[in-house]
Amino acid sequence: MLVIDRMIRALNAKAEVPSHKGMKTHMENMCLKLQEELGVLLREEWVTISSDGWTSRAGDTMGSTQLFIMNLAWKLGLWYD
Repeated sequence: MLVIDRMIRALNAKAEVPSHKGMKTHMENMCLKLQEELGVLLREEWVTISSDGWTSRAGDTMGSTQLFIMNLAWKLGLWYD
């Protein structure tokens, strides 16, 4: 058992840790889905994706992902996480 598995199970004995192969398959499927969705956007719009991550002075970790969309009529849209 890997160290990370033991650490996760120490926090939650019922937690199921995915296998490397399972995670790889899941990430590949997510990548294909994202490529399909972005492909549709890119045919009719311009897209910019940006992200940022930081840690506050109090030690809180934060992150942000933004997707800026501009269509052919120069209308700007924004999606953020």
